[in-house]
Amino acid sequence: VGMQCFLFTALYYEFRQIHVGFFWYLVPNMLVVWAASGWGLAVSAWVPPAHGPFIVSLIVFVVCGLLGNPMNLAQFLSNPALEVGVSLISITRWSIPMSFLMQVDLTDPKYPEGSAEDTSLGYYKYALEVGTWENKYGYWWTGIFALFIYGNVLRVITYLGLVFRNRDKQV
Repeated sequence: VGMQCFLFTALYYEFRQIHVGFFWYLVPNMLVVWAASGWGLAVSAWVPPAHGPFIVSLIVFVVCGLLGNPMNLAQFLSNPALEVGVSLISITRWSIPMSFLMQVDLTDPKYPEGSAEDTSLGYYKYALEVGTWENKYGYWWTGIFALFIYGNVLRVITYLGLVFRNRDKQV
């Protein structure tokens, strides 16, 4: 899985011709792999094998695609109750700010005032910075902590599933 993540990141990095270091894109992608693979492990430990792939597909679609979409994120993060829910279960809530805001900070893009690009940049920056969870350590370190802990919690859930769902198969 690590090699696939590295190859995907390398291809994306080369095709997009990004003007920041490769490492700055590899770290968020590796953390996404860590967290998303945790969902696959946890579901496979708790549900029958015939249903696992479908359930994981739905979970990852919701926690990555719907909850972490920057178009929706500003609404979720401006409400404290929704911010807690999205921050606890969305993978891309943490990985997108790590990639996008890091690129903006390192390249400092300048667009003509009032242009569509300037408006979009301002909207996305607002949508990704409006949450309060990352104020103390910044988007980079908070994202690293959150995604690492997220993956570890899912692996504990996997372990519990292996222990309690397969008691009859234990030696």
